[in-house]
Amino acid sequence: MLNGARVLFTTSFRHLLSVTMHDSILSAIAHRRLRWAALLGLTVASTACLDVEDTSATNRYGSLTIRATAGSSGVLTARPTAAFFTGPQFALPDSRVIADRCQTELFAPEVINPGNLNAGESLELRVGGSVRQLSETILGSRLYVLSSPPTFEYSPGDSAQLTVQGAAGGFPGSQIAVRLAEPMRVNATTGPVAGETFTLRWQTNGDANSGVLVSLRYGTLNNEGAADRQVLCVVQDDGEFLIGPQLLSEYFASDESLREINVARWRTRTVDVDGRTRLFVVTSADTTLSSSN
Repeated sequence: MLNGARVLFTTSFRHLLSVTMHDSILSAIAHRRLRWAALLGLTVASTACLDVEDTSATNRYGSLTIRATAGSSGVLTARPTAAFFTGPQFALPDSRVIADRCQTELFAPEVINPGNLNAGESLELRVGGSVRQLSETILGSRLYVLSSPPTFEYSPGDSAQLTVQGAAGGFPGSQIAVRLAEPMRVNATTGPVAGETFTLRWQTNGDANSGVLVSLRYGTLNNEGAADRQVLCVVQDDGEFLIGPQLLSEYFASDESLREINVARWRTRTVDVDGRTRLFVVTSADTTLSSSN
């Protein structure tokens, strides 16, 4: 345990969206409140208030989110979720981070939202030599998941390929593949110290297509009993990142029992299906920090 903080290495892609996409979509959402927050399983309660379906937009997006956690044996357990929806033209998140960035912002639990496009009765997900079917949780729900069990296992180095059947008047047939995110091995024995720069080191995988998310979450007086703020950093997967003390002042002023440190490796890939259709996949791997890493 790092200075009393719970060490929970998980990913909040709702906040990732606000960091990586805020500038590119700000002008669009100023005129129209949208419901393409299904992307990455995002909560509708984002800073952009993306909560109303935009049926006037002609651009089509498909998103597959694969979130994994690593076990002690090195095998990862992943939960895939897919949704398809209409929306304005915008830049999709990209794990190939050009410049490290941090900001302090709100934190809230995620809610996975369905899309508004039919992509067929089922989707085919191939990992290694195994093929699985993702289907709608309820017919017409527009949210595709694995049936029981809702997860699958994979090993570092594995890739996933999604084949979309497609539907007339909905999302067209298409295919995308991605190398699944590897777990992080974080080299740290102590957490951040008040007034000092926090240095986080990990073993990089040497892949320029992957990035790292660092989230230091904490609670404020406005939301007693749960974390509601965070210092979120989107950084290159180069093995080291420093967070200056000026960004951690609110963190250390908060209730120590409500602090959480979260880190995850993530990787994205986008395929242009046609002139107005894009298929996007994001894979992330969460790893629990320990002093033995």
